[in-house]
Amino acid sequence: LTYYDESLKCGRLIISGNAADFEYELWNPYEINRIDYQIGEHIDFSSQNQYADQIDYRLYKENGQAAASNELTICFELQDYENEDLSFHFVYSDIYNTSQKIRFYAGGNSIESVMCTKNDSPKEMIVSIPKESIRDNLLSLRMVFPNAVTPNQLDRTNPDMRILSVVFDSMWLE
Repeated sequence: LTYYDESLKCGRLIISGNAADFEYELWNPYEINRIDYQIGEHIDFSSQNQYADQIDYRLYKENGQAAASNELTICFELQDYENEDLSFHFVYSDIYNTSQKIRFYAGGNSIESVMCTKNDSPKEMIVSIPKESIRDNLLSLRMVFPNAVTPNQLDRTNPDMRILSVVFDSMWLE
């Protein structure tokens, strides 16, 4: 559901419960999963981590890993940022299905697509982020997973109906 917001130029709504009741909150990419982030620090999902604990919307944490849904947005409030291009590193250890594409958007602009495959995991991947995508030391990084599935689609005996894509071990910016 899209609406127009003068400050964001457009917007999306998150509808909770029955859409007929129309209970919603504004979806703001600069507020959802927002972390006060020091460049170079690892977001490690295998242990207690100040950053990982703050990322919970559309991310399911289990057994020292974090499985993303069909979309994941993280807003990095960058500390000591020097107005330069950055690179987003992530290590994935598993995927749902045989392959998963990830489309990356930074600051609302498409920047790159990568393909994760089950045979290559675990694997570190790197995505370049142009400095033009960062405004006022804020980076809104959105990942879209068009091949996300439910575990039930892969195995009809599995009652899990969550929409899942890539399982992350860690991620960081450099």
